[in-house]
Amino acid sequence: SSVYAATTSIRRALRQDDSRPGELLLREGSMLRLDSQLEVWCDARELEKHWALPQRDSLLSLYRGPFLQGCYLDWAVRLRHQWEERMLQALQELAARQLELEPRQTLETAGQGLDIDPLRQELHALKIRAYLALGQPEAGLRHFQLCEKLLRQALGLEPLTSLLELYHRCRLAL
Repeated sequence: SSVYAATTSIRRALRQDDSRPGELLLREGSMLRLDSQLEVWCDARELEKHWALPQRDSLLSLYRGPFLQGCYLDWAVRLRHQWEERMLQALQELAARQLELEPRQTLETAGQGLDIDPLRQELHALKIRAYLALGQPEAGLRHFQLCEKLLRQALGLEPLTSLLELYHRCRLAL
């Protein structure tokens, strides 16, 4: 009865809608397998494919969060860190491109990256540059202070020299 309940649950989870004819799980002797005609979409494969493209905007639309969050097997942790770093790199590249034409968009893009890694100083710098481009040096100062506090609490570090330079540019702009 446990096997029957498990296969029923699997069938229910795999069935996207009731209009699909046929079985998703096929029995072959004492084994069960997925129907080979079943169309399978794998997010990891799609991410790999989009990572190779020169424009990475499509990659950002595919990423939904940490890979296998909560799984601490070595291979899963390695892939999770690898994809987080790739996403941070893609967000940073996009935010840098947006800075001249769309500084408001830079704030959002850099913010997405900081949601993944709040200690990424390059993304903090992009946000401060965006505030300067928008003529909001006081917001840039507040953001610098937030960054400085995060770095001190989490790592016991001071901000990079480039961030200190942006801090002084914000002060001069006031």
